[in-house]
Amino acid sequence: MIALARKIYKQYPLTILFTAISFGIIWGLGLWKVFREIGITGSEVGASWFQILNAFLLFR
Repeated sequence: MIALARKIYKQYPLTILFTAISFGIIWGLGLWKVFREIGITGSEVGASWFQILNAFLLFR
């Protein structure tokens, strides 16, 4: 994925930058939510959290 980004960066620099920032924000929010949830309820993560994994694996 990084090799592809380097390859098309010359043609579409804003797209690559926006995508990288978006991924960073999404991962940051996800980690924040996990740490907040674990802090509130102890060490449990609800089963509903894993429903999004299917979407991630489809785009892999």
